[in-house]
Amino acid sequence: MKTFAWIIALACIALGLTSLRDADGGSAAAPSSAAPSATAAQPDERVFETGVPAELTAEARTEMREWAEWLDSAEDLAIPTEYVEGGGDAVVAQFEALAASYPGSQANATALAAAADDLAPAYRALDRGAPAEARAARWFEAAATDLDGLGARIVEDFERAERESGYRLSGQAFDTDAAWTNSATVERWLDADTVETSLGTVRLIGIDTPTLGEGCSTADDALAAVEQIAPAGTIVTLVNPQAVEDTDKYGRLLRYIDLADGTDVGYSLLLNGVAEARFDSRDGFVWHPREKAYRDGAVQVADAGCAWVSEFASGFAPAEGEDVENRAARLASVELALDGAGTRFEILLESAQAAHAAAEKAEKAEKAAAQAD
Repeated sequence: MKTFAWIIALACIALGLTSLRDADGGSAAAPSSAAPSATAAQPDERVFETGVPAELTAEARTEMREWAEWLDSAEDLAIPTEYVEGGGDAVVAQFEALAASYPGSQANATALAAAADDLAPAYRALDRGAPAEARAARWFEAAATDLDGLGARIVEDFERAERESGYRLSGQAFDTDAAWTNSATVERWLDADTVETSLGTVRLIGIDTPTLGEGCSTADDALAAVEQIAPAGTIVTLVNPQAVEDTDKYGRLLRYIDLADGTDVGYSLLLNGVAEARFDSRDGFVWHPREKAYRDGAVQVADAGCAWVSEFASGFAPAEGEDVENRAARLASVELALDGAGTRFEILLESAQAAHAAAEKAEKAEKAAAQAD
């Protein structure tokens, strides 16, 4: 009983001591009512998206090589306008080969095959002489219908294949995606597409950003993006494509800028809608290897109130020279050979009629001479 009384007494003493500490403002903590700090209240800075552009594929290059070989064959297509007996066999064989090897749409391949099918009886009828000329004319007219507008459609087919593959015909071959690289350090962004580096001033290839200082928020966003993605002091890789000139007319190095993880700074600007894909083969300038990826990845720019550099002032040189001329000449020759076929068939018929008439006249003269003997 005494033990129980002692336990009660000790408990009361402990409770008294606890009450004294609380009254003195000791260890018991009251809920805080302090306002959050000014730093915590600031809105988050925009985080810009980064990206790595898709590379050109071996399959796409193989497809375009097939196109190059087909164009070589098409350039050799010759529809004679002077009649030679038996000469149609070679023409029919050419059309059959072009149809079988055509790398584009099935519709165009079918049109080439139909022309071959109509030309075969046309030439056979022509070789039978004057009595079959009308029949030959009908078959030639059918072949001309098959080929009407086909040249232009083939050029469209080819240019579509170029865009989808990412490659572009240059002279007698296709531009290469080979490139040289150098490491450099970012020193200062002059604007979102031009940067001073330890190796010199660099103008990004294939993109354009709005002009700074024109009341354009997109230009400010673009500058903020590059300063966030590749701030001063960042070690970057300058990529120098073989297909692109080394410098522009202002002496700036023309380069892609890549980070260590493969991020392409220019491509990242396009993904964020603060730059446009410009100054490439699709608007009259030189092709570059990342052109397709840039065009495919570009997001519409909100450019209200923004000013853009003119093509003349951009520093980029328009595409020109022997390779450009050769490309245009090759496509034009294919288009002309096919779209002008109807006219050549008409001239061929006239030549055949003249040859048949001359043959008949010679035959009559020979018979007359034989009778005179």
